[in-house]
Amino acid sequence: MTITIRPIITIEECQYFQELERRVWSSEEIDIMPIHVLVTVAKNGGIALGAFTADGPPELGGMVGTTLGWHGLGVDKTTGHAQIKLCSHMAGVQALKQLGFETLPLADSLLITGQGCLT
Repeated sequence: MTITIRPIITIEECQYFQELERRVWSSEEIDIMPIHVLVTVAKNGGIALGAFTADGPPELGGMVGTTLGWHGLGVDKTTGHAQIKLCSHMAGVQALKQLGFETLPLADSLLITGQGCLT
């Protein structure tokens, strides 16, 4: 079974992202990331990634995990100079034991892939 991690680029995928939020965090509607924010992040250098598998939920287009973040500006503690950083807002993975996957390694892969977008 293969999992593909790729950018979330369509409105439909943004809707999948929202439903995954509901499932992973039991989020109330007020806490769901609005589609216009997801699109803004994705189109302006941020990181909006989905993990997809053919065996994933068909109503989510096979999406089983997601991560969202954007570039920020921090201060290097040793030099005091400004530096670009990744502001990781969320990463979530639907329970995958029934699909034969370990959840934590997939979450790690989503975060690592997101961080790789900076280089």
